[in-house]
Amino acid sequence: MFLIFTFLFGMLIGSFLNVVIYRLPRDENIAFPPSHCPKCGWKIKPWENIPVISYLFLRGKCSSCKNKISPIYPFIELLTGVLFALAYWKYSFTPQGYISVIIISILICIFFIDLEHYIIPDSLLVTLLIVSVLKLFILNQPTFWNALITTGITFLFFYLVYILSKEKFGGGDVKLFTLLALYFGWPLINLLIVLASVSGLLIAGILILAGIIKKDEPIPFGPFIVFSSIITLFYGEELWTIYEEMILVLLL
Repeated sequence: MFLIFTFLFGMLIGSFLNVVIYRLPRDENIAFPPSHCPKCGWKIKPWENIPVISYLFLRGKCSSCKNKISPIYPFIELLTGVLFALAYWKYSFTPQGYISVIIISILICIFFIDLEHYIIPDSLLVTLLIVSVLKLFILNQPTFWNALITTGITFLFFYLVYILSKEKFGGGDVKLFTLLALYFGWPLINLLIVLASVSGLLIAGILILAGIIKKDEPIPFGPFIVFSSIITLFYGEELWTIYEEMILVLLL
């Protein structure tokens, strides 16, 4: 029962995240004006703003001007609902569970904004910083010194990458990795970095071979960091154990 409730609540939050994702990179107020069609300005009625259902009922079009509504909107609503339900299943109604759904919300926004605009807004990074610090002091996870040392090393490493790459590696990615190091600590940040690097290289290679992008064409790295963060959030401990065992086998 609570799992279904959490899923539905997550879809409602996903509807709000759609507003954030659209307006934040455009420097628009996320609260005012109320939701409206970006083409004709039609003020969306409450019954036209029900997650997923309204999209299906309207057949993916504005009820006023019939402008097509991107399917990305119901996808984000469903995605948020699924991840919120997974957070409840994993952590239930605990401080870790509440913190997890906040982090998930921030990461979803970062994923889709960076994917479209190649930027990671500082306002989202500041929010991530606040939540990471709260987790550190409320749950003592990671420990203070673990978080401090891991965060410092991660920042120095990726700032060096940023310099050596002549800024081809984004400054926003440096900040995001650094804040995730504060959130996860060692050793989970190591797993996250490996997952992000492998997934990024794999997808980039596939896109280049398929001729979808050119070899020297930049692609946003933020989505891969976010994807790896979600995996680490839910399955980090288990995957790190497997990773350690694999390393030991290779060394022996």
